[in-house]
Amino acid sequence: MTSNGVLVAALFGTVSSATHGAAGKTALLVLAFGGLALAVRASLSHVLIVGPARLQVKSLLRTRSWGYSELESVDQVVEGQGAYNRSFAVLHPRNGANYRFTSVSEAPNSSAIIQSLVANVNQHIANNRTA
Repeated sequence: MTSNGVLVAALFGTVSSATHGAAGKTALLVLAFGGLALAVRASLSHVLIVGPARLQVKSLLRTRSWGYSELESVDQVVEGQGAYNRSFAVLHPRNGANYRFTSVSEAPNSSAIIQSLVANVNQHIANNRTA
């Protein structure tokens, strides 16, 4: 048996022996719900939400938000060479601590999507300055 097979057998033995008692079943239930919660959060992470009053960035472990009055501007940055170009949105808050929003997956038209997003957010910032 390979070392991976031994590890799987050991994990299976631990799980099956833990299910005999009520405390073991409760622990496995809590572990399953924790894993489900992490999977849901991971599927919703790396999202930039442009709202009417705020801009939110959700990552796996944290959610950040800025009012448009707190932002100076948003820029699009392209890095890489040839077919490996990646586009990023860089937020420039008024406090000077820039935030780089990166995407987990790179869609073929992501540059156009980020360009549209940057224009939309900068329009919100400009509208907030005149209001």
